[in-house]
Amino acid sequence: MEKEESNDGNITKEVVTVNKNNLETVEEQSYEELLQENDTLFEELEKYKKAYSMLEKKNFELRLQADQSFVSFLKKAIDKPESTDFLKETVTSIKDYFDSSAKSRKELHEKHSSHALWKTIIMTSFFVVILLATVFLTYVGKLDSSLTFLLGTFTGHYITYVSKRDPNNEGK
Repeated sequence: MEKEESNDGNITKEVVTVNKNNLETVEEQSYEELLQENDTLFEELEKYKKAYSMLEKKNFELRLQADQSFVSFLKKAIDKPESTDFLKETVTSIKDYFDSSAKSRKELHEKHSSHALWKTIIMTSFFVVILLATVFLTYVGKLDSSLTFLLGTFTGHYITYVSKRDPNNEGK
C-alpha cells in the first residue's frame, strides 16, 4: 500500500492510497485533523527550541569556564612568575631557532651572491672575447652564417642571465 500526500493550498489535504489492485482511494483530512497535526508540529518545534536553548546555555558555560581558566592562569603567572619558566624557555628556544635560521639564510644568500657575481664576470669576459673574434672574422671576411646563429643564441642567453641578475627584476 502506497500513500501520496498533496496539499492544494486550501484547508483540506488529500491523501491518495494505492492498494494491491492499483485502485486509488482519496481521503481528505478534516480541519480538525489538520489542526491536530499542526499542534503536533508546534510541540516538536518547542522541543527543538528547548534543546537549542539548552545547547546555547551549555556553550556559554563552556566559554565562561575557558575564560575563567585563562584568567586564573594569568593570575598564577603574575603571582608566581617562576612557575612560567617553561614558557620562557620554550619562547627562548623558538626565538633562537628563528635567529639561527635567519643567520644561515643570510650566509647562504651571501655565498650565492658571490658565486653569481663570479659567473657574471666569467660570462662577460667570454662574451667580450667572442665579440672581438666576431669583429676580427668579419674584418677578414671569414664569418660563416652558422657561426652568427650560434653567437646570437649565446648573446640572447647572456642578456637573459644578466637581466635576471638585476635586483630590480628579482622574482620575475
